[in-house]
Amino acid sequence: MEQEKLVSARAGVFGSSRSLVDVYREYMGSGPYAGSTRYQYEASLRLHIEPYFRHRIIGSLKPKDLRGWLAWMVEECGYARSTVVNRYAILRGVLGYAVANGYLVRDPSRGWSTSRHYSRRGRRKMVRLPTLAEVVAIAEHLPTPYQLLVWLMAGCGLRIGEASAVCLQQIDFVSGMLLVDRQITQDAAASTVGRRGSLSAAGQGRAHRIRHLKWRAPGEGRLVPLPGKVADKVREHIRRHGTFRVAAGPNRMPGDYLFANIGRTNILMYALVHRLWNAARKAADEPLRV
Repeated sequence: MEQEKLVSARAGVFGSSRSLVDVYREYMGSGPYAGSTRYQYEASLRLHIEPYFRHRIIGSLKPKDLRGWLAWMVEECGYARSTVVNRYAILRGVLGYAVANGYLVRDPSRGWSTSRHYSRRGRRKMVRLPTLAEVVAIAEHLPTPYQLLVWLMAGCGLRIGEASAVCLQQIDFVSGMLLVDRQITQDAAASTVGRRGSLSAAGQGRAHRIRHLKWRAPGEGRLVPLPGKVADKVREHIRRHGTFRVAAGPNRMPGDYLFANIGRTNILMYALVHRLWNAARKAADEPLRV
C-alpha cells in the first residue's frame, strides 16, 4: 500500500493525479457513442477496470501493469482471449484520450505489444457455415414459437437482434424481399421500471428496446432476399402463433412482430433467446452459438 502511494505521488509530477476510473468515465462522455457501444464500455468499466485498478492513478500505470491486467482477466476471471483483446482495445482508447488531454505524458500501451496469446491474428479461426442438418437440429429443439428465428438467420443472413425484431411491415411476400431496418438491443436510453418498481438508470440492467439499425437514419435499411422456403415458414408461423402488436412509444418502433416473450406481454429479449438457444444446442448436441 505504501509503495502504491509512493508511485501515485511520483505520477503527479509526470502526469495527472486523476484515477484511471475517473478518466475512463470522462472518455465515455466525450463522444457520441451509440447506445450499444456505451453499454459495452460501461460493462467493461464495471467488470474489468474497477475491480482490478480500483483507485489507481492513471499517471502511475506501466506496461507491466497492463500485462498483469490481461493475465488477470484470463487466469483469474476466466474470460475468453477474444474478450480480453476487445477490452484491451477499449483501454488503449482511454489511454490515448488521456495523452491527448494532458492526463498522461506517455501512453504505457505504446512501445510494446501483447503476446500471441492475446493477439487477434493469433486467435483467428476459420469461419464454418452450419450444415442444413445442423440448422434443422437446432430449430427442432427450440419451442415452436421460436423455431422461425433459426430460419431467418440461416436463410436471410440476419443477426439475432435483427431476427428477433422482424415484423410484418418489413416483409414483401410478392417480391420475395425483406427490409431489415430495426433490431432489438440492450441499450434503452430511457429509465425503465424493474420488477420490484425500482428504476434502472439509462443503459443499465439490460434494458431492451427496438431501434433502427446502428449508423442508419430512420427509414433506412437493407433489402435481403426472402427465400420461398423461409417465406412459407413465416406464413406457417403467423398461422399458428399470430403476431405481437407493438405501439409507438419510448424505446419502441411500432409494428406487428413475429416474436414476443413467452407470456406474449413484451418484446423478445436476449436473455430468453440465449437460454432457449443454449438448451436447444445441448439437446441437439450441436456447437452453434448466437
